[in-house]
Amino acid sequence: MNFKDLKKILNEERDSEVDLILKILSAKIKDIKEIEHILSKCGSALQCFDNKIKANKKLVLIALKQNGQAIAFASPELQRDDEIIKLSKKIGRTDKWNGKKTKYYLPDITYWYLKFKSKKGKNNKTEIVDKLKLNSSSKNKISYYSGETVNGVPFGKGVSETYETSALISKVTNMVGKKWSDKYNKKFLKKLDNYNLLERYEGEWEWGVWHGKGEFTDYYDPNDFVSKDGGPKVMEKYKGNFNYGNKIGKFEVYIDSGEDDENKWEWFSKTFK
Repeated sequence: MNFKDLKKILNEERDSEVDLILKILSAKIKDIKEIEHILSKCGSALQCFDNKIKANKKLVLIALKQNGQAIAFASPELQRDDEIIKLSKKIGRTDKWNGKKTKYYLPDITYWYLKFKSKKGKNNKTEIVDKLKLNSSSKNKISYYSGETVNGVPFGKGVSETYETSALISKVTNMVGKKWSDKYNKKFLKKLDNYNLLERYEGEWEWGVWHGKGEFTDYYDPNDFVSKDGGPKVMEKYKGNFNYGNKIGKFEVYIDSGEDDENKWEWFSKTFK
C-alpha cells in the first residue's frame, strides 16, 4: 500500500483502528511530511514508526492533537515531558473499539513521573517498600512491587508480580476449593484469592518500569499446569537487559521442555531489537 491509498483511508470514519494500523505498518512510510499527515489523522499510528520518530517532539505533539493516548507510544523521555503530558490529558483518548469510546490511561512512566513530581519537596527520599501497588491499564490485572524507591517511585532493585482475575478464574478457584488455592498462591509476593499469577520480574527499575539487568518469568495458566508443590509452573524465563520495559539486545531464554522433571529446561540465546 502506498501513501496515496493511505490518505483515502485516513479520511474515512472508522469503528476501530486495528486494520488501519496494520496497513500503515505494511506501507513502511519514511517521508517526514507523509508521517506528519498520517499522525494528524491517526495519532496512535505513532506506534508504527521507529524510535527516532517517537522521540521527535514536534511529531509527537502532532499525534497528540489527534489522540492524547499517543503518549503511550512516545519515547520514555517524552513521556516525562510536561508539555506532552498536559496536551495528552487535555485531548484524552479519541480512538474507538467496535464503535465505542475507549478508556484513556497514563503510561507507567508518566504515571510515576507525576507521582515523583508531587513529592519533589521530599528531596529524593530513598526507601524500601513492600507490596506497592503498580499502575495498570486493565481492570482484570493487578501488579505489586517490593524493593527500592525514590520519592515513592520504583527506582533501583526490586521484584514485581502481575496477577489476573476474571469471572471464570473465580468460578474455577471456588470449584477446586481453598486447599488447592492455598497451595497455588502460597509463594505469591502478595497473597490473593481468585487470581492467577501471570508474570514476575526481578531486577533493576527506573521510573516505575523494568530498566537494566533483570529476569522476567512467564507462568502457565494453572488450568494447564502447576508445579509439583501445587504452585505456579514456570513456562519461560528471560535473562538480560531491559530498556524501559522492553527486551533489548541478547537474552538467555529458558523454555519449559514439557517434561515432568521441572529441572529439565531447553535454553538458547535470542536477540531482541
